[in-house]
Amino acid sequence: MALSFRTDRDAHCLTVTALGIVTLDDFTDYVMQRVIVDVLAFDQVFDLGKSELRLSRPELLRWLTDETTMLRGQAPGRIAFVVAEGTSYAMAHLMQSIAEIAGRESEVFRDMESAAQWLRLRRAIGSSPDAAGGAA
Repeated sequence: MALSFRTDRDAHCLTVTALGIVTLDDFTDYVMQRVIVDVLAFDQVFDLGKSELRLSRPELLRWLTDETTMLRGQAPGRIAFVVAEGTSYAMAHLMQSIAEIAGRESEVFRDMESAAQWLRLRRAIGSSPDAAGGAA
């Protein structure tokens, strides 16, 4: 599978590893796996460093829209995209902009520790970007 995840139920967070070529079908399967184990509303940290994302803008929006619909009124988790460099970094920024269009709080990072720190901070101040005087 192109997307695999580890669950930290105490932190209400998933660490997602993307390997190889990742398509919309992989994201659809990933969402269904999260529904099965009841972690759909958890925060997510995507490690995109060893992947090639083959998704169009409409496909990215479809993934996030379908996921939001499946939440059935639950507050969606935040999304951190982690990638060190290269074309995946540009794709991560595209994913972030699409996530924000879909109403999801998200950010792009160069390392996992920065992403984890951002999620801890966002959880500490609540879900509102205005709670800390602006977005992170």
